Amino acid sequence: MEDSNDKKDNKINKRELIKFLPNFQNMRIGQDQVIWLMYNGFWAINILLLLNLFLVKEQWYEYGVLVFISLVGIFISLIWFHIQERLSNRLIMLENTIKYIERELYLPDELKTYSASPISSLFNFVRALDVMKYSIILLFLFWFAFLIISFGRLDLIHFMELL
Repeated sequence: MEDSNDKKDNKINKRELIKFLPNFQNMRIGQDQVIWLMYNGFWAINILLLLNLFLVKEQWYEYGVLVFISLVGIFISLIWFHIQERLSNRLIMLENTIKYIERELYLPDELKTYSASPISSLFNFVRALDVMKYSIILLFLFWFAFLIISFGRLDLIHFMELL
């Protein structure tokens, strides 16, 4: 009989919420650090690929090295976009949970970390997660454009050989 009453009254008491709040805040901070570390790694890989574009000798053009480098850049961008999307969704889930706990505890606005920001900013409408996502899309478009240019360069080299 007690089990059925427990299922009906599924509300978490405030004492438990107070325990949950720092745990979820710590998880959110940890998740944020993971996202930034991986984002930095993504940029490091793209910089190495970009350097390789300038280090490729003319003799390697005909072997499709530029095409290969472009394909690797596209592949890394697609993988990172998928990973970053999953990490962002998890971060948003944690933030929503923190907002819920803050609302249930009736915290004043000055103490809320996610429900209401006590500090207004000129850039409140821009989230770092969105900037990350758009930069990945821009890099994907760069690598795709370079792939097209590389194919054109390959065709030009083969055309010159025929002359």
